[in-house]
Amino acid sequence: MEGKPQIGETMQVRKRTKKQLRKARRQEIARQRDESLQTIMNAKQRDSKIFNKLVNAQRKSKRNGISDLCVEDKTYSTREEILQGWNEHFSKLATPETTDLKSDTNKKFDIDIIEEICKENAEPLVFTSEEVDKAINQLNTNKAPDIYGITAEHIRYGGDALLQGVTAIINNICKEASVPDCLKHGILTPIFKNKGLSTDAKNYRGITVLPIIGKILEILLRQLIRDIIDILQNRLQRGFTPGVSPLYSALILLESIAESMDQKLPIFCCSTGC
Repeated sequence: MEGKPQIGETMQVRKRTKKQLRKARRQEIARQRDESLQTIMNAKQRDSKIFNKLVNAQRKSKRNGISDLCVEDKTYSTREEILQGWNEHFSKLATPETTDLKSDTNKKFDIDIIEEICKENAEPLVFTSEEVDKAINQLNTNKAPDIYGITAEHIRYGGDALLQGVTAIINNICKEASVPDCLKHGILTPIFKNKGLSTDAKNYRGITVLPIIGKILEILLRQLIRDIIDILQNRLQRGFTPGVSPLYSALILLESIAESMDQKLPIFCCSTGC
């Protein structure tokens, strides 16, 4: 058909049109933002009540929203496309890199042996309802609900029947030595790192809200592991130790360096990989 645009020409027109649309959209968003700020300034001069109302509305607006998202060499513009872009970006981050098959097989074999030894020699791990209740009270409140719509307040004020149910679930997980997949699902939210372009997916880190039941189990196991670590931990190791500052170890290190320098002795530095 004569006069019909060629495929190459059509693609170029589509790209130019899409670029112009994104530009116009950004300009409109900027215009609305400036108009809103001007309204706030005018209201401040006339009516403080209206001014405060407009300021609160401005703070509640989704200022962190983006009109474009760049993932590698692709650009996403619409809401659906941006969601797809986030999905692709974080899916790649969560996918392990290809490793040597032989090495990977050996690691899995070692893990299986360790698990078998632990199951044969370790005593059954059972938590009482009192221990679970204490862990529940350590949950942070006023936080976002998990993927199932459950918050810490639901568990904390759910009563004795719910407490017994949660205790049974946790003890069953410990008995089977396996965390069900339903407790591994979470709500992932991209958080801007405050550096670089806000439209580049690489400048975001993902924060995931995990199920509350998993957090309770984490608190119980953390305390159990902490009791063991307190016995085995070297007295000079103070990083991430509750109630103890790493400055104590830093002071010992500085004094050792100063003494070596005074006596003109060699100082050796070893990385954590040694």
